[in-house]
Amino acid sequence: MNGGLYIQINLDKMKYLRRFIESQEVREFDEHTDLDIRQLFTDYTDENPDSLTIKNVVILDNHVKDVTPYMKDVSKYRKAKMVTLSLGKVDGISIGMEKCLTSFDKLKDVLHEIERFYDLSEEKEINFNIGMDWKGLTITFIIMGGFAKQEESMVDKIDGYLTRIKEALNSMGHKRITIKGNWLDARFGRGSKDYSFGISRSLRKISDGEMTLDNTERDYYIKMIEVRNEALEDGLKFDISGGDQQVVLKLVKI
Repeated sequence: MNGGLYIQINLDKMKYLRRFIESQEVREFDEHTDLDIRQLFTDYTDENPDSLTIKNVVILDNHVKDVTPYMKDVSKYRKAKMVTLSLGKVDGISIGMEKCLTSFDKLKDVLHEIERFYDLSEEKEINFNIGMDWKGLTITFIIMGGFAKQEESMVDKIDGYLTRIKEALNSMGHKRITIKGNWLDARFGRGSKDYSFGISRSLRKISDGEMTLDNTERDYYIKMIEVRNEALEDGLKFDISGGDQQVVLKLVKI
């Protein structure tokens, strides 16, 4: 009975792994993929559902980057998933802010699971990392996918939208505005000439739909609202950051 159960469990796991066994050229991550990954690590998630996190990322110049619609050369952007398993607190001797493991068992068990995943899924590119964070021991590994497609890049539209925002800010008298890729960087003077708070607040109101074409008459705000509305139709939204003397605006996927 035990042998039969073991075989059934592995057949079930291989069923989920088959979805990964596609050609490297056309492999896609569909909406079911995260569920498939979770099914493979139920031994950990049954005990703690928060122990597993999955993040869609891209690989650019051999580095993990956030997914972006701003890709000038899509052939350099490869889709991937970054999977992190948190294995809980460790209680050994402290080295700085981190503690040592007191047993090899937990580490060997999870590495065996990840190694089996790579073997059964025929994933030829092995990338994993062993580390510590505030939760304790973590294992992070990368599942590689296909390269981005040209239609997934929105460089031209984003360039146009940011240029229009820059022109609107210029018309308000703010001249220290630069655009670099998907970043609009607005700089301001000190003291009474620091308009960063007001500009940031206005952009947030526009982004959140509080300031609309129906409740403003200022031409420069109207132009920004029009950009916001058109960007939303393209599946983009404002991402606003910055601080004293600076406002940074990006367009990111909704």
